[in-house]
Parts: sequence; structure tokens; C-alpha cells
Amino acid sequence: MNINFEIGGFIVHPSHGVGRFMGIESVNVDGHISRFLIIQFDKEKMTVRIPENKIETAGLRHLYTTECISEILDLLKSPAGRVKKIVWGRRAQEYEVKINSGNPSAIVEVLRELHNRNILSDQSYSERQIYQNALYRFAREYAISYGISEEEAIRDIEKRLNNAA
Repeated sequence: MNINFEIGGFIVHPSHGVGRFMGIESVNVDGHISRFLIIQFDKEKMTVRIPENKIETAGLRHLYTTECISEILDLLKSPAGRVKKIVWGRRAQEYEVKINSGNPSAIVEVLRELHNRNILSDQSYSERQIYQNALYRFAREYAISYGISEEEAIRDIEKRLNNAA
């Protein structure tokens, strides 16, 4: 399998966000050699090992380019769609699926919807947690792509959300 991730470079795991590709490790398990990609997530103090034959199904990808991030940031300017009238628990599950998809456009949808709810009413603890999770997940990729701090990325995202509201 052709792995074109640069050792020491950033890589996106859909469920964990942005991490650093540390290389490939060979492990002997019962006489069978298995190769694993090693991804380190410094912020979470976590290392993930993914079997080489599961790279495609794991959904690993390179960081989005600044052009792609810029297009996604433009989505923050548009108003959020109507929030479905379903029980919060079900909606929360849908938000988590979008965040864990690793798709920044889907994450921005969650940000817009929960940001607008925050303006209209008080958010519950779980709404704030999901909003923060989406915000940090998108801000990290945005910050690394543009070479800025996460704090700057968060300020810019929230400014754009406030201007759209």
C-alpha cells in the first residue's frame, strides 16, 4: 500500500482530529508481522496505531489546503438551516456524527446551528460541549493550515459566526 504521509507532518483522523504522523511500526503478533501507522495527538496526550491495511477505511487524510479552508470559512457567513424538531438526544447524536466525520464543512454546519441556538436561548451543558468540540476540531485544522495560533483561529471563527447572526 502506498502511504504518502510525511513523517512529522500533520494528518487528520476523522474521530480524533489533527495529529502528527510519526511513522510506521512493524509488530510481530504470533509470528505474523503487522504494520501500523503511528499518529500522535499532542493536545490529547494520545497515540493511535492504525493497521496499514485499514488506512482507507479509517478515513485518514491530509490537512485541507488554505483555499479549501477559506471556502469552508465562507460557509460561516451563511445562516444556519432550520434545526430539525427532534429530541435533543437524537440531534446531539447527529451533531457528533458530523463532527466525527472529519469533514470540516459538516463541522461548520454544527457550529452554525449551535451558535444560533446560543444567541436565541441559553444552551444546555451538552450543547455547549458539542459546540466546543466542533469549534476546537475545526479551529485546529484552520490554525495549522494558515500557520496561526488556535486562539486566533477561534477568535476569527466566532467573529464570523457573530457577523452572520
